[in-house]
Amino acid sequence: MAKKLNFVKGHMGGNEILLLYGSNIPDNDAEKLKLGLKVLSPPYLRGHQAGFLLPAKGTAHLQVKIVNAASKSFMPMCGGLLQVLGKALIETNISAHFGVSETEVVVVETDLGCCRLEFESRRDQEKSAWTEMKPFVEECYALGVQSIKVAGIRAMKVGEFLVIDAEDVYNLYPDLDFQRIDTKALNVLADVQKDFDRQGFLEHENTDFALYDLSPKVPSNTARVIFPHKPYGEYIEPACGTGAIAVAIALMETRKRGYTGEVEFRFESGGSPFCIGGPDLTTVRLYVQGGRVISASFRHSLVEILATGKIYI
Repeated sequence: MAKKLNFVKGHMGGNEILLLYGSNIPDNDAEKLKLGLKVLSPPYLRGHQAGFLLPAKGTAHLQVKIVNAASKSFMPMCGGLLQVLGKALIETNISAHFGVSETEVVVVETDLGCCRLEFESRRDQEKSAWTEMKPFVEECYALGVQSIKVAGIRAMKVGEFLVIDAEDVYNLYPDLDFQRIDTKALNVLADVQKDFDRQGFLEHENTDFALYDLSPKVPSNTARVIFPHKPYGEYIEPACGTGAIAVAIALMETRKRGYTGEVEFRFESGGSPFCIGGPDLTTVRLYVQGGRVISASFRHSLVEILATGKIYI
Protein backbone atom coordinates (compact mmCIF):
# COMPACT_ATOMS: atom_id res chain seq x y z
CA MET A 1 0.00 0.00 0.00
CA ALA A 2 1.31 3.44 -0.93
CA LYS A 3 2.49 5.78 1.80
CA LYS A 4 1.07 9.28 1.96
CA LEU A 5 3.42 12.17 2.70
CA ASN A 6 2.87 15.90 2.87
CA PHE A 7 5.20 17.83 0.61
CA VAL A 8 6.26 21.32 -0.38
CA LYS A 9 8.24 21.80 -3.57
CA GLY A 10 10.21 24.97 -4.08
CA HIS A 11 13.34 26.23 -5.74
CA MET A 12 16.15 28.68 -5.19
CA GLY A 13 17.69 29.93 -8.41
CA GLY A 14 16.29 26.93 -10.29
CA ASN A 15 17.63 24.34 -7.87
CA GLU A 16 14.61 22.17 -7.00
CA ILE A 17 13.97 21.32 -3.35
CA LEU A 18 11.44 18.95 -1.77
CA LEU A 19 10.32 19.26 1.85
CA LEU A 20 8.62 16.10 3.15
CA TYR A 21 6.75 15.73 6.43
CA GLY A 22 4.00 13.75 8.13
CA SER A 23 3.41 10.63 10.19
CA ASN A 24 4.58 8.18 7.50
CA ILE A 25 8.24 9.20 7.49
CA PRO A 26 10.21 6.04 8.38
CA ASP A 27 12.24 6.00 11.59
CA ASN A 28 15.05 3.99 10.01
CA ASP A 29 17.66 6.11 8.19
CA ALA A 30 18.19 3.49 5.48
CA GLU A 31 14.47 3.58 4.71
CA LYS A 32 14.50 7.39 4.74
CA LEU A 33 17.32 7.40 2.19
CA LYS A 34 15.55 4.90 -0.05
CA LEU A 35 12.31 6.89 0.12
CA GLY A 36 14.04 10.23 -0.44
CA LEU A 37 15.87 9.02 -3.55
CA LYS A 38 12.63 7.58 -4.91
CA VAL A 39 10.75 10.86 -4.43
CA LEU A 40 13.59 12.78 -6.11
CA SER A 41 13.38 10.58 -9.22
CA PRO A 42 10.79 10.41 -12.02
CA PRO A 43 7.90 9.74 -12.20
CA TYR A 44 7.57 11.23 -8.71
CA LEU A 45 8.13 14.85 -7.66
CA ARG A 46 11.76 15.07 -8.81
CA GLY A 47 14.34 17.49 -7.49
CA HIS A 48 17.95 18.03 -6.50
CA GLN A 49 17.57 17.60 -2.72
CA ALA A 50 14.85 16.37 -0.38
CA GLY A 51 14.55 17.19 3.29
CA PHE A 52 12.58 15.12 5.79
CA LEU A 53 11.22 17.57 8.36
CA LEU A 54 11.04 16.14 11.87
CA PRO A 55 10.09 17.40 15.33
CA ALA A 56 12.86 19.30 17.03
CA LYS A 57 15.19 18.05 19.71
CA GLY A 58 16.76 20.29 22.32
CA THR A 59 16.67 24.00 21.59
CA ALA A 60 15.99 23.71 17.84
CA HIS A 61 12.57 24.45 16.35
CA LEU A 62 12.86 21.84 13.56
CA GLN A 63 15.10 18.97 12.53
CA VAL A 64 15.86 18.11 8.89
CA LYS A 65 17.43 15.01 7.35
CA ILE A 66 18.65 15.79 3.82
CA VAL A 67 18.93 13.43 0.83
CA ASN A 68 21.09 14.46 -2.14
CA ALA A 69 20.30 13.23 -5.65
CA ALA A 70 23.87 13.79 -6.92
CA SER A 71 25.63 11.62 -4.35
CA LYS A 72 22.62 9.33 -3.75
CA SER A 73 23.26 9.68 -0.04
CA PHE A 74 22.47 11.86 2.94
CA MET A 75 24.16 15.24 2.97
CA PRO A 76 24.92 16.98 6.26
CA MET A 77 23.95 20.47 5.09
CA CYS A 78 22.13 22.16 2.21
CA GLY A 79 21.93 25.93 2.35
CA GLY A 80 19.47 26.17 -0.53
CA LEU A 81 17.10 23.74 1.16
CA LEU A 82 17.16 25.93 4.26
CA GLN A 83 16.32 28.94 2.08
CA VAL A 84 13.29 27.13 0.65
CA LEU A 85 12.33 26.06 4.17
CA GLY A 86 12.41 29.70 5.23
CA LYS A 87 10.09 30.59 2.36
CA ALA A 88 7.82 27.66 3.22
CA LEU A 89 7.56 28.79 6.84
CA ILE A 90 6.29 32.13 5.55
CA GLU A 91 3.91 30.89 2.85
CA THR A 92 2.71 27.34 3.68
CA ASN A 93 1.19 25.38 6.57
CA ILE A 94 4.54 23.87 7.63
CA SER A 95 4.74 26.50 10.35
CA ALA A 96 1.34 25.48 11.73
CA HIS A 97 2.12 21.75 11.41
CA PHE A 98 5.23 22.07 13.59
CA GLY A 99 3.98 24.91 15.77
CA VAL A 100 6.70 27.24 14.50
CA SER A 101 6.07 30.85 13.52
CA GLU A 102 8.39 32.82 11.31
CA THR A 103 9.56 35.00 14.14
CA GLU A 104 12.87 36.78 13.86
CA VAL A 105 14.87 33.55 14.27
CA VAL A 106 14.08 29.86 13.65
CA VAL A 107 16.73 27.29 14.60
CA VAL A 108 16.99 24.22 12.34
CA GLU A 109 19.00 21.16 13.34
CA THR A 110 20.94 19.48 10.51
CA ASP A 111 23.38 16.58 10.60
CA LEU A 112 26.18 19.16 10.66
CA GLY A 113 24.75 21.24 13.49
CA CYS A 114 22.16 23.91 14.16
CA CYS A 115 21.61 26.76 11.70
CA ARG A 116 19.57 29.89 12.15
CA LEU A 117 16.98 31.29 9.77
CA GLU A 118 16.80 35.02 10.42
CA PHE A 119 13.72 36.66 8.92
CA GLU A 120 13.51 40.25 7.83
CA SER A 121 11.02 42.49 6.09
CA ARG A 122 11.93 45.56 4.12
CA ARG A 123 9.59 48.25 2.90
CA ASP A 124 7.93 47.28 -0.40
CA GLN A 125 9.62 43.86 -0.36
CA GLU A 126 8.48 40.36 0.55
CA LYS A 127 9.60 38.88 3.83
CA SER A 128 12.77 36.84 3.36
CA ALA A 129 15.24 34.79 5.38
CA TRP A 130 18.99 34.85 5.83
CA THR A 131 20.53 31.44 6.50
CA GLU A 132 23.37 31.39 9.01
CA MET A 133 25.91 28.69 8.07
CA LYS A 134 28.54 28.63 10.81
CA PRO A 135 28.58 24.79 11.05
CA PHE A 136 29.37 24.55 7.33
CA VAL A 137 32.21 27.07 7.62
CA GLU A 138 33.67 25.16 10.56
CA GLU A 139 33.48 21.90 8.60
CA CYS A 140 35.28 23.48 5.63
CA TYR A 141 38.24 24.48 7.79
CA ALA A 142 38.22 21.17 9.68
CA LEU A 143 38.49 19.29 6.37
CA GLY A 144 41.01 21.76 4.97
CA VAL A 145 41.11 24.91 2.86
CA GLN A 146 44.08 24.88 0.51
CA SER A 147 45.38 25.82 -2.94
CA ILE A 148 45.77 22.80 -5.22
CA LYS A 149 46.37 21.94 -8.87
CA VAL A 150 44.13 19.54 -10.76
CA ALA A 151 44.53 18.49 -14.40
CA GLY A 152 47.04 21.31 -14.82
CA ILE A 153 44.62 23.96 -13.51
CA ARG A 154 44.93 26.01 -10.32
CA ALA A 155 42.07 25.40 -7.90
CA MET A 156 41.04 25.55 -4.26
CA LYS A 157 39.87 22.78 -1.99
CA VAL A 158 37.35 24.25 0.44
CA GLY A 159 36.22 21.45 2.72
CA GLU A 160 34.64 18.94 0.36
CA PHE A 161 34.26 21.52 -2.42
CA LEU A 162 36.45 21.77 -5.49
CA VAL A 163 36.43 25.49 -6.40
CA ILE A 164 37.83 26.81 -9.69
CA ASP A 165 38.17 30.24 -11.27
CA ALA A 166 36.99 30.06 -14.90
CA GLU A 167 39.92 32.26 -15.92
CA ASP A 168 42.34 29.53 -14.85
CA VAL A 169 40.50 27.09 -17.11
CA TYR A 170 40.52 29.55 -20.02
CA ASN A 171 44.29 29.95 -19.65
CA LEU A 172 44.69 26.27 -20.55
CA TYR A 173 41.66 25.99 -22.83
CA PRO A 174 41.21 29.41 -24.49
CA ASP A 175 38.47 28.17 -26.82
CA LEU A 176 36.10 27.23 -23.97
CA ASP A 177 33.23 29.49 -22.98
CA PHE A 178 31.19 28.73 -19.86
CA GLN A 179 28.39 30.94 -21.12
CA ARG A 180 27.75 27.95 -23.36
CA ILE A 181 28.70 24.76 -21.54
CA ASP A 182 28.94 22.30 -24.42
CA THR A 183 30.26 18.74 -24.59
CA LYS A 184 33.89 19.88 -24.75
CA ALA A 185 33.47 22.06 -21.66
CA LEU A 186 31.77 19.21 -19.81
CA ASN A 187 34.62 16.87 -20.72
CA VAL A 188 37.22 19.33 -19.40
CA LEU A 189 35.30 19.78 -16.14
CA ALA A 190 34.91 16.01 -15.83
CA ASP A 191 38.66 15.52 -16.32
CA VAL A 192 39.35 18.11 -13.62
CA GLN A 193 37.01 16.37 -11.18
CA LYS A 194 38.45 12.94 -11.99
CA ASP A 195 41.97 14.21 -11.29
CA PHE A 196 40.76 15.70 -8.00
CA ASP A 197 39.43 12.26 -7.07
CA ARG A 198 42.58 10.52 -8.32
CA GLN A 199 44.75 12.66 -6.06
CA GLY A 200 42.73 11.49 -3.07
CA PHE A 201 41.72 14.81 -1.55
CA LEU A 202 38.57 13.14 -0.21
CA GLU A 203 37.77 9.63 0.97
CA HIS A 204 34.93 9.48 -1.55
CA GLU A 205 34.16 10.76 -5.03
CA ASN A 206 33.69 14.50 -5.29
CA THR A 207 30.12 15.70 -5.86
CA ASP A 208 30.65 19.30 -4.69
CA PHE A 209 32.10 21.41 -7.49
CA ALA A 210 31.91 25.21 -7.85
CA LEU A 211 32.98 27.27 -10.85
CA TYR A 212 33.12 31.07 -10.77
CA ASP A 213 33.85 33.82 -13.27
CA LEU A 214 34.92 37.25 -12.01
CA SER A 215 33.22 38.99 -14.95
CA PRO A 216 29.63 39.46 -13.76
CA LYS A 217 26.91 40.93 -15.96
CA VAL A 218 26.38 43.70 -13.39
CA PRO A 219 29.71 45.34 -12.53
CA SER A 220 28.77 45.94 -8.88
CA ASN A 221 28.36 42.18 -8.34
CA THR A 222 31.29 39.91 -7.51
CA ALA A 223 31.08 37.03 -9.96
CA ARG A 224 28.95 34.61 -11.92
CA VAL A 225 28.77 31.07 -10.56
CA ILE A 226 27.57 27.60 -11.51
CA PHE A 227 27.92 24.22 -9.82
CA PRO A 228 28.85 21.25 -12.08
CA HIS A 229 28.64 18.72 -9.25
CA LYS A 230 28.81 15.74 -11.63
CA PRO A 231 29.77 17.02 -15.09
CA TYR A 232 30.26 13.53 -16.53
CA GLY A 233 26.57 12.87 -15.81
CA GLU A 234 25.53 16.40 -16.80
CA TYR A 235 24.33 16.95 -13.22
CA ILE A 236 24.77 20.70 -12.88
CA GLU A 237 23.05 22.90 -10.33
CA PRO A 238 22.40 26.49 -11.44
CA ALA A 239 22.53 27.71 -7.82
CA CYS A 240 23.94 26.29 -4.59
CA GLY A 241 24.04 28.03 -1.21
CA THR A 242 26.87 26.01 0.32
CA GLY A 243 28.74 26.26 -2.99
CA ALA A 244 28.43 30.04 -2.99
CA ILE A 245 29.89 30.14 0.52
CA ALA A 246 32.73 27.86 -0.60
CA VAL A 247 33.49 30.28 -3.47
CA ALA A 248 33.41 33.22 -1.05
CA ILE A 249 35.84 31.44 1.29
CA ALA A 250 38.16 30.69 -1.65
CA LEU A 251 38.11 34.35 -2.71
CA MET A 252 38.71 35.45 0.86
CA GLU A 253 41.65 33.09 1.27
CA THR A 254 43.35 34.29 -1.91
CA ARG A 255 42.61 38.01 -1.78
CA LYS A 256 42.13 39.34 1.76
CA ARG A 257 44.67 37.59 3.94
CA GLY A 258 44.95 38.93 7.45
CA TYR A 259 41.63 40.80 7.22
CA THR A 260 39.25 41.15 10.17
CA GLY A 261 35.65 42.25 9.72
CA GLU A 262 32.60 41.54 7.57
CA VAL A 263 32.83 41.02 3.81
CA GLU A 264 29.91 40.76 1.40
CA PHE A 265 29.94 38.96 -1.95
CA ARG A 266 27.18 38.99 -4.57
CA PHE A 267 27.07 36.07 -7.00
CA GLU A 268 24.94 35.88 -10.14
CA SER A 269 23.46 32.39 -10.47
CA GLY A 270 20.28 30.49 -11.21
CA GLY A 271 20.22 30.49 -15.01
CA SER A 272 20.39 27.53 -17.36
CA PRO A 273 22.41 24.56 -16.05
CA PHE A 274 24.54 25.00 -19.18
CA CYS A 275 25.29 28.71 -18.76
CA ILE A 276 27.21 30.31 -15.91
CA GLY A 277 25.39 33.07 -14.01
CA GLY A 278 21.70 33.91 -14.14
CA PRO A 279 18.87 35.97 -12.61
CA ASP A 280 19.33 34.86 -9.00
CA LEU A 281 21.59 36.98 -6.82
CA THR A 282 23.17 34.98 -4.02
CA THR A 283 24.43 37.37 -1.35
CA VAL A 284 27.04 35.93 1.02
CA ARG A 285 28.28 37.66 4.15
CA LEU A 286 31.50 36.36 5.66
CA TYR A 287 32.59 37.16 9.20
CA VAL A 288 36.38 37.12 9.28
CA GLN A 289 38.96 37.22 12.06
CA GLY A 290 42.65 37.45 11.25
CA GLY A 291 42.07 36.29 7.68
CA ARG A 292 40.10 33.21 8.72
CA VAL A 293 36.37 32.99 8.10
CA ILE A 294 34.60 32.15 11.35
CA SER A 295 30.98 32.27 10.18
CA ALA A 296 28.82 33.08 7.17
CA SER A 297 25.24 33.84 6.25
CA PHE A 298 23.57 34.09 2.87
CA ARG A 299 20.33 34.41 0.98
CA HIS A 300 19.08 33.84 -2.56
CA SER A 301 17.05 36.58 -4.23
CA LEU A 302 15.00 34.08 -6.23
CA VAL A 303 13.22 31.64 -3.90
CA GLU A 304 9.74 30.41 -4.81
CA ILE A 305 7.23 27.84 -3.60
CA LEU A 306 6.07 25.81 -6.60
CA ALA A 307 3.58 23.31 -5.19
CA THR A 308 2.18 21.87 -1.98
CA GLY A 309 0.10 18.78 -1.38
CA LYS A 310 0.34 15.06 -0.72
CA ILE A 311 2.33 12.42 -2.53
CA TYR A 312 1.41 8.73 -2.59
CA ILE A 313 4.49 6.58 -2.90
